Amino acid sequence: MKIGVIGAGQIGSRHIQGALKVREHDLEIDVVEPNQDATILSKKRNEEIESEHTVNYHQNIQGLEGKYEVVIVSTNSTNRLEITTDLLQKVDVKVLILEKVVFQSIEEFTSLEENLKDKNTLVYVNHPRRMYGYYQDLKNELKQSKQTISHIHVLGNDWGLACNGLHFIDLASFLMDKNPISVSNNHLEDISPSKRIGYIEFTGHLWVYFEQRSTLLLSSLIGNNRSTSIEIICADHKYHIEEGGRGIISLFKNSKWISDTPITTPFQSELTTHLIEDILNNKAPKITPLQLSKTCHQSFIESLKNFTFKHSGEDYKRLPIT
Repeated sequence: MKIGVIGAGQIGSRHIQGALKVREHDLEIDVVEPNQDATILSKKRNEEIESEHTVNYHQNIQGLEGKYEVVIVSTNSTNRLEITTDLLQKVDVKVLILEKVVFQSIEEFTSLEENLKDKNTLVYVNHPRRMYGYYQDLKNELKQSKQTISHIHVLGNDWGLACNGLHFIDLASFLMDKNPISVSNNHLEDISPSKRIGYIEFTGHLWVYFEQRSTLLLSSLIGNNRSTSIEIICADHKYHIEEGGRGIISLFKNSKWISDTPITTPFQSELTTHLIEDILNNKAPKITPLQLSKTCHQSFIESLKNFTFKHSGEDYKRLPIT
């Protein structure tokens, strides 16, 4: 069975490691990476995994051929549409997995949908928190206790609101079982260059409004002395989560997390192994379908574009976030 990974950088190389750890199937893993340094790093990381799978490296998509069970596109957002367009024209793909930020404009989603019209390709976006065991357990606890989330607050210093905000919007959608309907930029404060050259970041507070009046507040503040925490508030109780390892604390007396319970966040390579195994065993992957991710992207991108225009007069057709 053939697996493809487009982009072998920091995240892509972890996806390759995850593919190498698949045990139930014999895999041929085709990797597309034009950058020599990234290829060297990826091959070095492959040596950490004992595996009999074959890994082939190519400098461009023209090196791919045939039918692929899974292809993961782990590039930056700037050229993702061009890459996926070339990919779908060159080979058959059963399941396509895209990293976030998927695209820098909603028009690019529309273009991808046009490219998919005559294809039997299922498309998902890699928002991995849906696969974290403790979030799945928390969602089950809320369901069993018949609690509804009214508000979630993500708070920390410089955690990358533009880069990572969509992960938390998707997490809120998963835990609430609701779709976002609007985003307010009234309390954003500033724009700065991203750590990634050519992209921008935002600081301040971004409000996200969901169906049935539930809300999410994303707060990324200037500084480096506050670890990122997540507060989840329901009518009768509240959870405090620190993903870095400290754990979950619940004020709900019947909760399994009544005390400070340590949690372990899985590595991306572990999650990729489960993703690929599920797909190869004809199970639906536990990540976000393209249409739901498009809904999350739409208000998020438009709100940040509007703030950028108000703040600096810059009118982006494609918002430079990744």
